[in-house]
Amino acid sequence: MSSKMDLEEFARVAGRIREKALAEGRLLVDPPDAVLRELVAKEESVVRTIYDNFVADSEPTSRSQMFTKNSVDDGFGEAELKLLEQCEQSLAKEKLISIDRTVGKPGNDTVVRLICPAKFAHVAYGGRNLFYPVQRPVTKPTYQIVFFGDAAWETNKSKPLPQKDITIRLTFLDDGRVVKIVRNSNYIGEYKKGVFASEDWVAKTRRRGIFLHAGCREDYLQSAHGDYRPVRTLLIALSANGKTTTTCQILARKGMERSWLIQDDGGTLLPDGSFHGFEAGGVFVKTEGVNPGEQVEIFYGLLKPDTVLENVFVNKDGDFDFENFSRTSNGRAVVLRRDFMHASPHIDVEHIDNVVLITRGPIIPAICKLNLEQAAALMVL
Repeated sequence: MSSKMDLEEFARVAGRIREKALAEGRLLVDPPDAVLRELVAKEESVVRTIYDNFVADSEPTSRSQMFTKNSVDDGFGEAELKLLEQCEQSLAKEKLISIDRTVGKPGNDTVVRLICPAKFAHVAYGGRNLFYPVQRPVTKPTYQIVFFGDAAWETNKSKPLPQKDITIRLTFLDDGRVVKIVRNSNYIGEYKKGVFASEDWVAKTRRRGIFLHAGCREDYLQSAHGDYRPVRTLLIALSANGKTTTTCQILARKGMERSWLIQDDGGTLLPDGSFHGFEAGGVFVKTEGVNPGEQVEIFYGLLKPDTVLENVFVNKDGDFDFENFSRTSNGRAVVLRRDFMHASPHIDVEHIDNVVLITRGPIIPAICKLNLEQAAALMVL
């Protein structure tokens, strides 16, 4: 759909916000862990646990799809110009954080830049852990995601999601750059989804591939004939269907067998059969009902000091209660890959051997081998 405005204005506004803050000494550029942890500790409603990590109550407690539009499916015009003006004015005097991160494997040219107010520090701390540090100076980031809150921020807290005053816009520019503006949300998932949607668009329009909401695992297992074979598997599912849990399971049991987590939540499948992940830094996990019996890798990752959690219940002793959903069942966390005992050093694989569709659909057989037509039909179902 054609827009009634120059979409480059999104990039210009993001640039002006950062340059003004830098010139006025209000900008923290890629601050170290110690500085970010100090800011997170001061953030409203943040709790430090007995594991020396932080839990933040985000507002809202989930992504805001109903308030999100993009420049491909929606015509942008006066409303978006007003949003950009609000964004620039709201951030004109605030202390800001700017984080650059590499999308994909270390050394990739694709860079995402996050700009957010210091009062949203947990978004910067947790969000940046999903991706690998940039290893070069960045003058023109590929993707930019800007968060801000205005006068409706406080009043939104007492309202159900459909009644909240939130605006989110995603702009796809002709050269592959993407800018996302997030008004009145400090949910880490909006940052992650901004990169996810950007990679999805670029995969289709510039890489001749398809971006899949999929986990990828690699297993080196002994066959019935006694030899060992590497097997790479994609597990495709909607959110909260067990994709992360299944991707993270250790199947290796004996001898030389090994199991590796390649990528948890998405990547690009190319025509040559190779798969390329996009998050080399961390894993974004759902915490609902996590326990060491069924999800040992995730459970113990949640106890690490660098893990950043959102909307998880913390009891009076400072410990987690993953079965308490009094705030929401959508508890989330960013766990560093280095804190997963079997995270692979790689997020790309040369080819995929199996594609598994995970679904809770009652009309679909629990386990079945599909031909191409059946697989396409079940993806729709």
